[in-house]
Amino acid sequence: MMLHQNTVGDTFETEPVDLEYMLAIVKDHCSSLSVPVVWDPFVAPGSASQRYIAQRVNTPAVQLAWELATHDGVRDAGVQYIVTNPPFSNKSEVLRKLLHLGLPFVVILPTATMQRVFMQDFFKNGYWRVMIPNRFLRFHVGGRRCHSPPFPSAFYFWTPSVQGHVSVHFFDHLSEN
Repeated sequence: MMLHQNTVGDTFETEPVDLEYMLAIVKDHCSSLSVPVVWDPFVAPGSASQRYIAQRVNTPAVQLAWELATHDGVRDAGVQYIVTNPPFSNKSEVLRKLLHLGLPFVVILPTATMQRVFMQDFFKNGYWRVMIPNRFLRFHVGGRRCHSPPFPSAFYFWTPSVQGHVSVHFFDHLSEN
């Protein structure tokens, strides 16, 4: 199992409780697979988030670089799902590329992203489920908790199996203290 190299993005990592929720979405979706292969293209090598993911699911056996990732390349690497907390400043470009890669994904993005014009176009393709927790998501850098962003975020799940369906869910999401 090899760790991925983060060559783009920021240094904010996802809290373990949120990673667990994201991986549970994947596991619910892939009930026929014993342990899915999950790739997080925006995580630093050897980071706490990467170690957490690698302990719970399979990760690609080869290094994948986000900038060079192609539809065939990620599939050849055995990737079945993408779970990531991408840089919010590049969300439209990240989503465009994720949709092009064609693999189911779960990403963390601000809830206001749903109202953006580019998102309205993206919602026309595939099955989207937006899950909005009852709390602000928190992040950490190198295991040290950071302040949450001053806006709510949500988990966005997409799969190509159904065309043009969007559902929004609100839920109680407990946080670790």
